Amino acid sequence: MIDSTKSKILDKEKIEYKLLSERDNYYVEGKYNYSIGKTIYPIRSRLENLFINITAKGGTIENSLHKYFNNLVSMENQNYNDFYFSDIIYALNVLEDEIDYPLEKTSLTHLEFGFNIELDICPTKFLKHHLLMYDCKSPCYNPKNNPHKIIQKYIYTEYEMKIYNKTLDQSRYKEHKRNLAGTKILRIEVKYKSKRVLNKLGVYALSDLRSPIVYRSLIKDFLTKYKNLLIIDSYDGNSFMSKRERQFIKDCTHPNYWVSLKETHHRNTISNHKDKLEKLIRKYGLNNWKTNLRRDIINKFNQLMDNDTITPIIDAKL
Repeated sequence: MIDSTKSKILDKEKIEYKLLSERDNYYVEGKYNYSIGKTIYPIRSRLENLFINITAKGGTIENSLHKYFNNLVSMENQNYNDFYFSDIIYALNVLEDEIDYPLEKTSLTHLEFGFNIELDICPTKFLKHHLLMYDCKSPCYNPKNNPHKIIQKYIYTEYEMKIYNKTLDQSRYKEHKRNLAGTKILRIEVKYKSKRVLNKLGVYALSDLRSPIVYRSLIKDFLTKYKNLLIIDSYDGNSFMSKRERQFIKDCTHPNYWVSLKETHHRNTISNHKDKLEKLIRKYGLNNWKTNLRRDIINKFNQLMDNDTITPIIDAKL
């Protein structure tokens, strides 16, 4: 669920003193000017894969919490396996003990929340043929010529939606190829880039990631964003549709159609077209991929929350 995080350190002097006074225990990059008796910033340290950066104005802790956990328990710098709620708590507790600093005194500014879902087909095929748009927009990032980067990214000011072939992403690293042999892993995640949005979801500090209530807020927001993905079984429609309906489906599954519509029509017309498209997809059973993937995401979420930690989300309606 949780992957990369970035947090501001609210009392950076405490961590700075610990790092400098216990240099033998930590990897620390930094300089001290003896002529003026002052530390020359920045000070950088690393705990497994996590980076601690201290400047004159503040400090941050950042990088993948998932990889941090795997480094701790298996000395593997990877994040393709499942990361349970209990694992997250363990990683946070170890981090808090290691730096001797309360995680309540951090301010979370970035957070990645998502799922590794194993598909029945190659994730690349899913991304090329079934996942077409987000909120009727084409991907902001969708590299075409790199066989190891099959990814769609939709970028907004306060968050990003990112879906990619996780098997390809990890198989670039030789040590993971054997572990991933035969797998078809799709990664789908939301990256929050706004402290304001995270606060609205009840996430203020790293310590809040110990609360199961926070994950209920995160999964609800995730599913709201997931609903905006245009995932369709066939962008050509099917033989049961009328010629007019089939042409409408073809038009709506092309991003230029929506660009043109927004330039020439009122937003109510756009909304009506979205509703009509959704009804046609449902009417002719073209929503199996979207429905089944949503179900798999909910099942994965309940599994990672260690079953009885919170009440499972059982409503699978789109």
